[in-house]
Amino acid sequence: MNNYVFQKEITFDSFIIHLTNKTRYKINRMNVLPIKGDFKKLVEDFPKLSNEYKNELTSDTPTKKIEEGESFYFSKSFKRFFYFMSALFLVLLLTKIFNPDSATTWSTLGILWGSLLFCSSVLKKQKN
Repeated sequence: MNNYVFQKEITFDSFIIHLTNKTRYKINRMNVLPIKGDFKKLVEDFPKLSNEYKNELTSDTPTKKIEEGESFYFSKSFKRFFYFMSALFLVLLLTKIFNPDSATTWSTLGILWGSLLFCSSVLKKQKN
């Protein structure tokens, strides 16, 4: 196993395990409904238990510790996408303000604004 990632999102949480052979296992849990389960315990106990198990299997040779990987929302590509969408929104908004006859509609600007709010809330949630 290479690493694991825990991603909190608005409607569901994901726990992703990356193996050395490029296989990826993803476990999702809906966090909208108050359903009790062992998902939180899995996320809390997995790092310690997996490293203990790996050390027992290969106690003769030193092994690389299994660490938490980077969430998609902290990746450079997501941040670039967010900045691109922000710039696009500002250009379209200024175009609509200075040229009321432009082809850009207020509903398009509303959809872009909602998307930016969603992305910024996910980024803020991931920082916490």
